[in-house]
Amino acid sequence: MPREILNQGRILIVDDETDIVTSLRDFFSANGYESVGCSSAKEALEALKEREFNVLLTDLSMPEINGLAMLKAALEIKPSLVGIIMTAFGSVETAIEAKKVGAFDYILKPFRFSELLLIVSHAMETHRVRESERSTTG
Repeated sequence: MPREILNQGRILIVDDETDIVTSLRDFFSANGYESVGCSSAKEALEALKEREFNVLLTDLSMPEINGLAMLKAALEIKPSLVGIIMTAFGSVETAIEAKKVGAFDYILKPFRFSELLLIVSHAMETHRVRESERSTTG
């Protein structure tokens, strides 16, 4: 009998390194999340127009469109989306800029999957609150 996994929410993962996308998709799937992986910001923005997602997990350094511009464009499409920036080349300046753009969190690679799971869980709850506020005000 197949094991039924509770859908904890939908995550859009964006990273130009396909190994990272694959390992994150596998990890989140094993932990009850539905996830879609994209290797470019353009591909991810198209996915956002076609499907509903709760959390955006995007790399900061990508060709063409970086993670900050990606998050800004994503929030224009889906204002209740909760964005998390991940990077191997973090600085105080980029962390501040990420928050200004609307990032929920900013995490440094390499990270522990257990810590990432906790951050995403909190991000999912934030998304639920944002959706609830949108439905009561508009």
